[in-house]
Amino acid sequence: MIKIIILICATVFLLVFSRRYLLHPRSYGFYRFFAFELTVIGILLNTGVWFKEPFSPLHLLSWFFLIISIIIVIAGYRLLRKIGKSIDNNFEHTTTLVVQGIYRYIRHPMYSSLLFLALGIFFKQITPVNALVLVLTTAAVYLTARAEERDDLQKFGASYRDYMQKSKMLVPLVF
Repeated sequence: MIKIIILICATVFLLVFSRRYLLHPRSYGFYRFFAFELTVIGILLNTGVWFKEPFSPLHLLSWFFLIISIIIVIAGYRLLRKIGKSIDNNFEHTTTLVVQGIYRYIRHPMYSSLLFLALGIFFKQITPVNALVLVLTTAAVYLTARAEERDDLQKFGASYRDYMQKSKMLVPLVF
């Protein structure tokens, strides 16, 4: 019962947070809502095993992805705040294209972090339901990144197109 209450509260929070995007299905915020919602579902599905056998090989792999997720989100956030030059103090509304640090390798570290978080959650307990949540989360993260790239191409033009040629979308050296 507590998981349902947490899910409802998290969903309400995400709905409020994403309200302006949910009426625009092609916006990055629309897809991001689903990525966040699926992440919450993944966490709630695995709360009973989160610290069970924490040093088993699967859990060590899970911890690895979870730590990578934290490192990536912190690095991305700090650079956006430092270099992005937001007009309204919102790191999502940058006026300067950030291509240093982690952004040299991946264009969307915040979404990449969600992807690694989903992998970490999945390896806590491999089940068909968790595999489905991972696939759906991956799809939502990918669609979020693609939608944001449409916006970034409009905002930054040729410099963003060049940047796309030099970096990966979500996973360094891979994708």
